[in-house]
Amino acid sequence: MSLLTWGLLFGIGLNSAVGVELSRRVILPNPTTDTGANSLELCWGFNDTHVEVQLSYPTLGWLTMGLSPNGGMDQSDVLFGYVNDTTNEVVIQDRFLTADMESMKIVLSLDKVQNWQMVSGSKNDTYTVLRAVRKIKACDNMDRSFTNLEQAVIYSYHSKLPDSPTGKIRKHSQRGQTTVNFLRATPIPDPDIANEITKTLEFRIDNRTVSGKETQYSCKLTALPVFDKKYQSIAVSALHPHQRI
Repeated sequence: MSLLTWGLLFGIGLNSAVGVELSRRVILPNPTTDTGANSLELCWGFNDTHVEVQLSYPTLGWLTMGLSPNGGMDQSDVLFGYVNDTTNEVVIQDRFLTADMESMKIVLSLDKVQNWQMVSGSKNDTYTVLRAVRKIKACDNMDRSFTNLEQAVIYSYHSKLPDSPTGKIRKHSQRGQTTVNFLRATPIPDPDIANEITKTLEFRIDNRTVSGKETQYSCKLTALPVFDKKYQSIAVSALHPHQRI
């Protein structure tokens, strides 16, 4: 299900000339909310030579998605774009991010060779959607290749537009990072929520008397049961008899 139904495209450029279907989708964590409202959506697809992405962010300003070497900003290969309010022009740019956190100097420089190509762009009262395509392999030393591995991805946006395509870019108002495998052969299926998908394990140690006068430690090795499938630990809480504390 897409985030919104779009009734009007403000700009259309390269009309998926490389024949890429957007068959993958993830919701990016939004640092401003944990309710699912104002979600950020990343859709993508690929063929033998190209990756095509679509960004849907809750902003009317600029937005980015970048391939990072380690989840940080420094040395990230960034897709930057926006829809101009006055001309309705869709701006897609290939940029490179350097960040010195000691001096707090951050530079989002425009690449000499522009390898991201605009496919389309639109905005409504709350969201901006940008779609762009690029070759899988790095095109120059300011680009990072897409790989069939989990890659660190950074993203950000701001509510205001730059004054011009080469004008000053205001510092992001929101940002985040995640990992994505852009070239996975088959998408990860959605979980079957019709059946139970969580299990609970209790780990108990033998009774201990705690003096309360100093810090005490106790540990016990416990064998895990045999599982029928792979599970991920999502929450941990302490078990204790309140009446005896």
